[in-house]
Amino acid sequence: MRSHAGRVRSRDHGSEYLTFGPNRSLHRDKVSDALDALFTEVRRQLARLLDSPLDPEYERTALYVAVWAHAIAIQIHPFEDGNGRSSRALMDWLLLRLGLRSIPVEVPKSEYREVLNYYYSTRNITPLCDLFLQLYDSQS
Repeated sequence: MRSHAGRVRSRDHGSEYLTFGPNRSLHRDKVSDALDALFTEVRRQLARLLDSPLDPEYERTALYVAVWAHAIAIQIHPFEDGNGRSSRALMDWLLLRLGLRSIPVEVPKSEYREVLNYYYSTRNITPLCDLFLQLYDSQS
């Protein structure tokens, strides 16, 4: 087992920055606060969604929240390795908690990375969400 496995980067552990594709993670000193902020927002969005299960946009909004949380978790890059897998597990947990199906990422990695990187450079999450909506709909 690798000594860094499962350990969140912090002031006393891990690389200062990690590079993934053309992107750079948060500084390790900011990871803890960024994760707290992410999970605070996820809890808020989860409660809001669970309070309105009959909303006609429920499924679409739930998918957007889950995809957004996944993308932000990757951008924070809390671990030395396994950030993509961990963030997809977070996304799937949110979807299941909201009564939806998990979404296997069964597209070429290049397509997935392209829309993820597009989100990081533009803050336009629509192409990333559209990809996951297509994957979700294809499972029906």
